[in-house]
Amino acid sequence: MSNRDRQQPLPFRSARGGRRRGAGRKRAPGRRPGVPHRRRPEHVSRYPAHVTLRASIRCLRSPRVFPEARRAIERRGSIWDERYHARPLRTPREVRNAIAYVLHNFRKHQRYAPGIDPCSSAQWFDGFRGWTSSAREESSVVPARTWLLRVGWKRHGLIELAERPASAAGRFRRFSHVALRDADNL
Repeated sequence: MSNRDRQQPLPFRSARGGRRRGAGRKRAPGRRPGVPHRRRPEHVSRYPAHVTLRASIRCLRSPRVFPEARRAIERRGSIWDERYHARPLRTPREVRNAIAYVLHNFRKHQRYAPGIDPCSSAQWFDGFRGWTSSAREESSVVPARTWLLRVGWKRHGLIELAERPASAAGRFRRFSHVALRDADNL
């Protein structure tokens, strides 16, 4: 067979298959975009992580829902809508800002809420300036194991009770539950 008789490749690309603009499953009407299904980087155990989850339940703070959600928080199932988003916190400043955001996030939704959030772990937190915990029940919070989460963040000052979350933290606004976790607990 000569070179002339061999089939040559066609000069145009197929319009089917492969990556292209507009490809993929379409989002249902009224649904927010989810966490992208990308491979996460490996966790480094010395860095805590700011973890955010989206709840499928409309209001976790309601008096009927919160006690049930709190009991079920460690289980798997229909409370959590999608994958979680985790961001490693590498500096004392990042950790302090994340702690303030987690503990005071409720103020973004309830403008004039005084004191601490009754639906958070704030009642067991010992890093508020001028306020000490008087919680009677046993803490449901695992003690921090990383230096950044135990001690390092305090270099930038204790958390004020009246502090408001920074607007830069607003990128996590769409999530209903936020938590700080040591990376090796994920």
